[in-house]
Formats: sequence, C-alpha cells, structure tokens
Amino acid sequence: TNFQDMIQSNQMDAIYMAGLIKNRASLVKQALKAGKHVLVDDPVSTSIPEFIDLLQTASSCGKHLQHTTLFLHQFAVRELLDVILGPKFGDIR
Repeated sequence: TNFQDMIQSNQMDAIYMAGLIKNRASLVKQALKAGKHVLVDDPVSTSIPEFIDLLQTASSCGKHLQHTTLFLHQFAVRELLDVILGPKFGDIR
C-alpha cells in the first residue's frame, strides 16, 4: 500500500507520521486534507510558517494535528532544564 492509498482508506481515522523531515509537512498536509487526524513526530516542520500552515490546514479540515511530546521527557532536556532553573543562573526574567 502506498501513502495515497493509505490516506484515502476509510478503515482508519488517524495516522502517526514519522519519517523523512524534508517532506514530512507535505505528507501531513495531504493526510489532513484527506480527512485524517495526524499524530506527528518531532519536528513537525522545518519552519514556523510551514508549521502555521499545518495548523491552519488542520483547523480548516476539522482535524486534529498532535505533536508527540517525548521531547520534554528526554534525559538531555531534563538535565538542561535542571541547570537553567537551578541556582547557578539566578532568576530568569
């Protein structure tokens, strides 16, 4: 089954998108326009305007675009937050 067949299928309401970053936004947009809710891996897109376009597409199609939230739970991110929010930096304003 190719991507177009999959998003045109009536056997599913949503898809999980992980794959090449360079064409991810295009595939997400196609899936939204085909009436699928999309759970997309990090990064959702390669630019802010592209991301805003995806949000607008999801909204206009009445579909959900959900980003995976694993980033906040990654060890390196947690360590960085601990350092930044710790006493070494003082108050961040």
